[in-house]
Amino acid sequence: MSGPIDLHREAYCSTGYTPFLSFSVLDLQQTVSNMLQLGATLDGPIKYPGNGKVAAVRAPDGQMLSLYEADAS
Repeated sequence: MSGPIDLHREAYCSTGYTPFLSFSVLDLQQTVSNMLQLGATLDGPIKYPGNGKVAAVRAPDGQMLSLYEADAS
């Protein structure tokens, strides 16, 4: 997307709106622990779907981050 940001779009006008940034990590528990020490907050429990672990973390600036660790098998 090029050009100026349209501050009247729904995404910018909605209270609490933030896109997710998603990352694959090697050790979810250690990554979450490190992020919490740096001021992030866990947004719900770590979940264990059938193919790995996932966590939603809110950075100190409000940005939502999605972390994923694939199963070792």
